[in-house]
Amino acid sequence: MHHKDDPNQKYAVKVYAKNCDQEASVRHFRQELNLKHLDHPSIIKLIDLNENGKLYFGRKEMADVRYAVLELASNGDLLDYIANNSMDESVVRYYFKQL
Repeated sequence: MHHKDDPNQKYAVKVYAKNCDQEASVRHFRQELNLKHLDHPSIIKLIDLNENGKLYFGRKEMADVRYAVLELASNGDLLDYIANNSMDESVVRYYFKQL
């Protein structure tokens, strides 16, 4: 299902400013594009990418952007999980080995 098909579904969006000439930002966006084909239950799914997006504040166009739409990790990221939960070192090693 495409993200536009379900108005109740929540997603995360990474926004990359186009007005800055930061080579690392462009490279990171291109790397995300190369990962679009990955499909694994332990990997956040990349739903959509757009190199010609617009950022708005209300109805006013604010900036040209690149953006990536990702599956929402509603329980937070791994660092949040580790910070908020007491975990045995062996469990932490298990997760980081998978990474």
